[in-house]
Amino acid sequence: MTPDQYQDLCLRTESMVDINTLVKTRLLHAVCGIQSEGGEIADTVKRHIYYGQPLDDQNLKEEVGDLLWYAALICNAIDVSLSEVMRANIAKLETRFPDKFSEELAAEKNRDREAEAAVLSEESANSYSLALAINKELKSQYDRLFQFTETVISLLDGQDYKKMTKEFKRINKDA
Repeated sequence: MTPDQYQDLCLRTESMVDINTLVKTRLLHAVCGIQSEGGEIADTVKRHIYYGQPLDDQNLKEEVGDLLWYAALICNAIDVSLSEVMRANIAKLETRFPDKFSEELAAEKNRDREAEAAVLSEESANSYSLALAINKELKSQYDRLFQFTETVISLLDGQDYKKMTKEFKRINKDA
């Protein structure tokens, strides 16, 4: 499953609200949910570290999944894909830590916020360009499908199967 498929599937289990307040409600729901799930994750780790209980990997997996569900909700609220957020985050981190993580580069005084902002802007522009290219290709595919459908309907009316087969091959060859 891709992150974007996951994001789309998350909407299936979201509680429904009035469309006029959807974005605000979705954001608040997500923020409260992330706080709640973060607390459950922290509690699981706390029980392991401070109380000597075995680490409950299954519970951590479940809670991280719940946290991810809320992250997808935020992405839906601001109309951005989870994949785009993930790519932008890695691009930002690669800018901040060109080789690998270091305490020195992590220090606030050493961060180059302009370079980080530039890479995030570039990532957004790249995503927008990709979306335009995909939209153009989808329109082209739709136009070919529509042309083919019209041809099939007109040929079926006259039942000229030989001509229909020839036209089908021509359209597929152009694709």
